[in-house]
Amino acid sequence: MATPLGNGPLLQDMPPKGGYPRPEYLRRMPKRIPGSVLWGACAFVMAIGFRAVHTGFRQRNHLTAEKRAMRAVLIPYLQAEADENYLKHQALCEQRESLLMSDVPGWQVGKSVYHNKDIWVPPPKNYA
Repeated sequence: MATPLGNGPLLQDMPPKGGYPRPEYLRRMPKRIPGSVLWGACAFVMAIGFRAVHTGFRQRNHLTAEKRAMRAVLIPYLQAEADENYLKHQALCEQRESLLMSDVPGWQVGKSVYHNKDIWVPPPKNYA
């Protein structure tokens, strides 16, 4: 709506004679992608993902086997070290026992009070 600046009559905006020109527009719709192409792309991406997972599993299994082999090699050394520590501890315990039981007549240091001489029983885990 257009109004003059002064006190004149109100003027209504009207279209030009013959009307406004028709706007030029095109409906540009993208070409549709066939469903088979979409399914194929999804299958391709999933195949790549499954291959990556499979490769990761193989690498993890390889590293696990390598770690297991290294532990198998180290076990005898660790067991020998534990046995040496046990023997040192046992000698220290026998020395303490000889000092503590020196007043008891007939006491034999290191002799077991249990009657299982046929088998060797490992010491308990909390043996100090």
